[in-house]
Amino acid sequence: MSTNQLGIRNSNIIVPYTAATKRTKEVALSLSGTNYSSTSFASGVAFADSAGVWRISLNINANTSSSSSGTIVISGVSFSGSQVVASLPNGGSSSAYTTNGNGTITWSSTANSTNILLSETLLLASKPTWADANMEGVLPVDVYIPPASAGIAGLVNNVAGNTAGTPILGKTDGVAVAAGYVGEVIEYVGTSSFTMTTPSSGTAQNVTSALISVPKGIWKLEAYGTCQLFCTAHTGWSTMALSISSGGSDVLAGFADVVDSGTLRSRGFVNMSKILNLTAASTSYQLQIFHVDASGSPTGINVALIGGATSPFVIKATRIA
Repeated sequence: MSTNQLGIRNSNIIVPYTAATKRTKEVALSLSGTNYSSTSFASGVAFADSAGVWRISLNINANTSSSSSGTIVISGVSFSGSQVVASLPNGGSSSAYTTNGNGTITWSSTANSTNILLSETLLLASKPTWADANMEGVLPVDVYIPPASAGIAGLVNNVAGNTAGTPILGKTDGVAVAAGYVGEVIEYVGTSSFTMTTPSSGTAQNVTSALISVPKGIWKLEAYGTCQLFCTAHTGWSTMALSISSGGSDVLAGFADVVDSGTLRSRGFVNMSKILNLTAASTSYQLQIFHVDASGSPTGINVALIGGATSPFVIKATRIA
């Protein structure tokens, strides 16, 4: 399919619009103008060639309030250049031409007639404003792609009344994405520190009970926070771990190596993430912290996950499909 070629999606296939489908149905035209009085009949078909150049075939029978001169203005149409219009009006010596950049046809005649007949194909400067809504043989895209749902990819509607752009359903600037849609976030933000006193090496402890509950779908699960080690006497190193667990099993773990020398506090930042395809109706996740191992026989060890208003620990899930 060529660059900028329009198309429609049928299942997993893009069906291009051919020259035949870049054509409108016969559309009733709205007329106005100088010395124009009424319309007996006015219709047109707009179409584009393979180069994207638009034309319109007109069929007009209009009544005027003058037999000498006037204009007919066709709504939603912009002509390209000043083109001679051949068939207008009946009888006498007549002439007519288009006006570049708008939908005006100017006419004059020596005929004693207030009836204008026009059947002509004329070049346009651009696609008529009413063309897209009246394309021939083009079905709406929702015929081919189903609506999106919490578990199925598909079409997503715009937010009603949002004139600032075309965000997906449930997404408005400054407002959380609605549940069930891409971008939904479920999170826990810890603003109070959790301390594990004199931990046994390799023994994990839950920071709290279940922190977040995530429904089925494809999610990015992530957690981050600052781990702290305190000891009363130690020369060497220690490794701490922060893990995400579910149902007693670790899903993901991050490690922080801290260097110890005497009595001190040492901190390390842990950041981890994983993509999960959840099929259960709901899955709960929590954070665990533990002291993995050490060298130098540390004593008086406490480990902590630091939480504060400006430095919280976080566990969150973001829906990506």
